[in-house]
Amino acid sequence: MSITKKNKIKKNELKTDSVISDTIHFGIELELFGEGSTEHDDDACSESGEENRRNDLECQSVTDLLENELGLNRDDARRLRSYVDTSEIISDLMSNYSHECQGDCSFESTGVDRRELSRDLIRLTGNTSIKVVEDGSVLDNDENRGASAEVCWNYFVSKDTIKDNKKILDYLRDDADLNFNKTCGLHINLNNYLKLDCQKRIDTSRLSFLFNYVAKSRRLNSYCNKNAISNYNDGIDKYSMINNQGDRLEFRFFSPTLDAKKLHHYTILAHHVYKRLCGKDSKLPKRTENYLREKMKTVNGLDQYSIDSTIFATNALVSYDVLARESLGISEDCKESEAEYV
Repeated sequence: MSITKKNKIKKNELKTDSVISDTIHFGIELELFGEGSTEHDDDACSESGEENRRNDLECQSVTDLLENELGLNRDDARRLRSYVDTSEIISDLMSNYSHECQGDCSFESTGVDRRELSRDLIRLTGNTSIKVVEDGSVLDNDENRGASAEVCWNYFVSKDTIKDNKKILDYLRDDADLNFNKTCGLHINLNNYLKLDCQKRIDTSRLSFLFNYVAKSRRLNSYCNKNAISNYNDGIDKYSMINNQGDRLEFRFFSPTLDAKKLHHYTILAHHVYKRLCGKDSKLPKRTENYLREKMKTVNGLDQYSIDSTIFATNALVSYDVLARESLGISEDCKESEAEYV
């Protein structure tokens, strides 16, 4: 899909999984969790059980059906198989089937109604790209998986969409009562409009200074530290700081947030890093630089020299082609903070 004139595209025409090749836009994947009691979803569990049972029956041969389901011995089953209507047997078996959950079931309903939350956010903003899905890597504070909510949406940068981001985050915090912890993350997707091609993996150490902007929990998280940069053909190595998916780059190392200002500056940082990796001239805007400096000082506890070194390394980041050939050579003064930034 290629659209050249941005003013022809309304924010609610950008679907969740669409990529417009020559127009800059962002995709947000924000991992959160909701508190609430966990209850078994009987209808969903029963429906899934019946489907699995039918699939199991349909995968069996006629002989196996007669032997395993009707109790015939092997010789009798083989002798009678040509006279049997398989669909009729399966229909009779399913009519008498009653599903019983065996425990450890994935169909758990929690305090997060993902479908209803999606509808609420779409009504709030008019952005039909919004969807809320489950994320198996997220645990609530009681280490339960059932209460996760990964909130995803796409947008073009404008005053209206930035205001919409605030509406979304405020609603998630104040009305949906969602929160985040160390198991959550924030993935910022940027369409690959400059056609960056990453054939070689880049070691995490070469971009480790970027972790100074985020939480210690992100540096230690196996879902975002396998490499600095990997590409979409790397399979499990997609769990890198930056994953090039071909039509978009996924920046996976950011800390989750419900603060619209922080999200805005994070997207500016991601775009700046992308342009530098493409060999384009780029410098952090002063407002974003000042915001990030303040966070590194007051939240991460970095000293002034380390902050200056981090900003310098960010603005002087060499292109991907150079990174692929030689080390970035980051100073020890630009080492990661041990403080939390969440």
